[in-house]
Amino acid sequence: MIRAILNATAIAFMFLTRIPMPRLNTISPEDQGRALLCFPLVGLCIGALLSLCALYLPRVFSIEITAALILGLWIFITGALHLDGLADSADAWLSGTSGERALEIMKDPRCGSAAVATLVFALLIKYVALTALIEHQAWWALLIAPIIGRCCAPLILLSTPYVNPQGIGLTYIEQAPTYSRTAFWIIVTASGLGLYLLSGAKLSVVVGIFFISLIIIAFLRRMMMQRLGGTNGDTAGATVEISEILLLVGASALL
Repeated sequence: MIRAILNATAIAFMFLTRIPMPRLNTISPEDQGRALLCFPLVGLCIGALLSLCALYLPRVFSIEITAALILGLWIFITGALHLDGLADSADAWLSGTSGERALEIMKDPRCGSAAVATLVFALLIKYVALTALIEHQAWWALLIAPIIGRCCAPLILLSTPYVNPQGIGLTYIEQAPTYSRTAFWIIVTASGLGLYLLSGAKLSVVVGIFFISLIIIAFLRRMMMQRLGGTNGDTAGATVEISEILLLVGASALL
C-alpha cells in the first residue's frame, strides 16, 4: 500500500510539475487514479516554495524583482502546463463556437490572438497581485493559492463529463471514481488546512476565499457544460490558473 501511495505521489508530481521524481518502471491505471488524490499535495509543495521565496527574497531584491522571480519560478515549476490549458481554452471560448468546433480549436497547437491576450493579462495580473502581497508580507496567499487551484481541478474533473476520448487525463478520470469518496475527503481536508493557515489573517479573507472557490467551480463547470458538454485537460488547466488568479487578487484586495 505504501508503495502504491508513493507511486501515485510521484505520478502526480511528474504530471503537474517539472520537479525531478524517481523513475517508475511501471505505471498502472490504478496508480493514475490515485494520483488525482495527490494534486492538493503537489499544490502544497509548490505553495511552500513560493511562500518561502516571498519571505526571504525581499531581503535581497526589491519587491518588483521578487515578484518577477516568483512568477518565473511558478511558471518553471509547472512547465507552463496550466497556462497552456488557459491559452487553448481562451481560443475556444472567445471564438464564439461550441461543441466539436471548440474542441478542434483546443487541439490546434497554434495560439490565436485570444490566447496571447489572455496569457499576457493572466501573467500581468498575477505579477501585480504578487507585488501587493509581497509588499504586505502576505506570504500565506502564495501558500494557499496553489493548493486551492489543485483542489478545484480534481473537483471539476470528478463532477463533469470528460469530452475528449483520447485525452491524457482520461485514465485519471476513469480510475478516479474508485477513489471518489477518498478524493472528496482529501480535497476537503486540503482546503480546510489551507484555510486554517489563514487563521492569522482577517476572518473576511478566510470566508471570502472559501466562497470564491465554490463560485469558481460552479461558474466554470456551467460554462464548460454549455460550450463543450463537459471538461477536458485544457479546461482543467484553465481552472487551476483562474482560481489561482482570483485568489491572489481577492487576497490582495482584502489586505
